[in-house]
Amino acid sequence: MISLRKKLHRLIEGISDEDLKTAWEFLTPLYEDAFMVKAIDNAHKKLRPGDALTREEALQVLYFDYGRVPLAPHGFNPDIEGI
Repeated sequence: MISLRKKLHRLIEGISDEDLKTAWEFLTPLYEDAFMVKAIDNAHKKLRPGDALTREEALQVLYFDYGRVPLAPHGFNPDIEGI
């Protein structure tokens, strides 16, 4: 019995480079979407009350971690209002 891996290699070798590129462009977003759905599902399972940040808290953490200007005391920062 031929293994699935060998069958897949034979299939790929039989496809033209152009068709293979088209298939890759089609399958890549689907794979990435499935990966993100799995990550979101795992996050939902692990999320507990108090784990989430408000928008302002999240922006402050991001700015602190990346060494950018922190939010002004009144919460308005013209650099990030478009986010």
